[in-house]
Amino acid sequence: MGYVMEGAIRMRVKGEAEATYRAGQTFYEAPDGVHELSANASAHAPAKFLAIFVCDRDTPRTVPVSAVSGRGS
Repeated sequence: MGYVMEGAIRMRVKGEAEATYRAGQTFYEAPDGVHELSANASAHAPAKFLAIFVCDRDTPRTVPVSAVSGRGS
């Protein structure tokens, strides 16, 4: 779950359309979603967002791209 504090950000989860979220908006990504993109939506104005993770202590929060895509390095 996330909250955009300033500016605007572009996000995309695998299999979903890219979305732009602006200051004051929230967004959600499913626990099994593959996060593919997060970027500032502006070339000039700063952006800031807060990400909140609720997760199992024993499960890694990130994995190498090769583990997700099934491709080796």
